This record gives sequence, C-alpha cells and structure tokens, in this order.
Amino acid sequence: MEKLEHRLTMTPTTPFDAALDVIDRLPLDDQEAIIEIVRKRIIDRRRREIADNAQATLQAFREGRAALGQ
Repeated sequence: MEKLEHRLTMTPTTPFDAALDVIDRLPLDDQEAIIEIVRKRIIDRRRREIADNAQATLQAFREGRAALGQ
C-alpha cells in the first residue's frame, strides 16, 4: 500500500503513469468497466492476430513455402 500511496503523490512521469493516476481517481464501477473494456480489446486483438497468422500460413502452404509438421 505504501508504494501505491507514494505513486499517487508523485507527478506522473510517463503516459502510462498518467493513465493510472486518472483511473485511480475514478469510482470503482468505472475502474471495473475499464478493466472489462481493456480485457475485451485484448481478446479481440489476439483473435485478429491468430486469424492473420492462419491466413498467412495457409497462403504460404498454397505457394509451397510451408510444409506440414513432422
């Protein structure tokens, strides 16, 4: 808790610190909503990465640049 209090009293040094300071001042319900929004965005980003990688792998296989695992 001491580290958190110390961080709250310091001037933010990075955009990340500034964002955390803003979030710390929000009501708990809003903080929880932010967590859920960020979690869903991360999931969506990972899904897109997986889909892009799958598409690239299929294309490479069709072009003979990739082979099945052995």
